[in-house]
Amino acid sequence: MKSSSLRDLFAVGWVCAALLGAGSGGCDSDSNVVLEPRATVCAAGSSVSCTGPDSCAGQQACNFEGSGFGACRCGGDPGPTDAGSTPPPQTDGAAEGGESDAATAPITGGLRVQWTFVRDGSPIGCADIAGASGLALVLTPGAGAALDKRVPCEATSDVVGLPVGAYTANASVLNGSGQALGSGGPYPAEARLAPCDAVVSGSCLSTLAVTIAVPSN
Repeated sequence: MKSSSLRDLFAVGWVCAALLGAGSGGCDSDSNVVLEPRATVCAAGSSVSCTGPDSCAGQQACNFEGSGFGACRCGGDPGPTDAGSTPPPQTDGAAEGGESDAATAPITGGLRVQWTFVRDGSPIGCADIAGASGLALVLTPGAGAALDKRVPCEATSDVVGLPVGAYTANASVLNGSGQALGSGGPYPAEARLAPCDAVVSGSCLSTLAVTIAVPSN
């Protein structure tokens, strides 16, 4: 690599100067000075999957000398780079027209849920539902246990940190006791790494529109 080559050239210069000062004639074509190539343990700039703090799924990158891997980073945190090295180009993984809060490609999937509430065929707000205290989104994968996500009662919610894959989504608006005041679904949903409608906390968000039907009072 460039920085290693410069250091090797400087090393040759010092060796040659020492030989010249000792009367050995310096370095010439017959010099026996041999530079061993620097050993590398990984490809500079490459990354591998790892398990970080609190068992989060993350990535750890090979430093720009190729001498080892950095710390395991989760949630889209790229971590510090080696001083004096030029990092490789980075992409935010967001589709054109999307948004991002991370400088690296997403490492998990997610959903941007757009909620619509309807009573007697007319749209209403979540605040118009008496006793509503929150929303529930139950995501059932093709295999494995369902994921129950609870979010505040609002028009748009971001659900991050989802394993990549296809899901069936069922939604409901809940009262303070956890009882459903209205429901909607099932809806097909997908957690993916690209393309993204937005990137939040290292998660690629795809939009999921959900309509919850609320019975008449």
